Amino acid sequence: VMHALGLLEARAGDREAALAWLGKAASRESEGARHRFVYAVAQHDFGDTAAALVTLRRLHAALPADQQTLLALANYSAESGALDNARRYADRLVELAPDNRDYRRLRASLGS
Repeated sequence: VMHALGLLEARAGDREAALAWLGKAASRESEGARHRFVYAVAQHDFGDTAAALVTLRRLHAALPADQQTLLALANYSAESGALDNARRYADRLVELAPDNRDYRRLRASLGS
């Protein structure tokens, strides 16, 4: 219910209420990644990339093979100028899914 309320508030444009509800839903999630991931995306989309990266790093520590989380970490890290981190996350994606062309393209776009 908290997750749904957060999405509703986000659609209504109430950033503060959306983040509050999504944060509550994320804090109660002990398995899976959906609520924590959506909370991180909301943080990013509402302009707080640093907070999104913190949320994603915590999620990554809990679920180190979650490709959706790694992809967001790679993209948000690159966006914030942390290219070494972005490369490391992209490398992990390629390790997990070596046949994924998108992951290989992402890694190549980040340089060496």
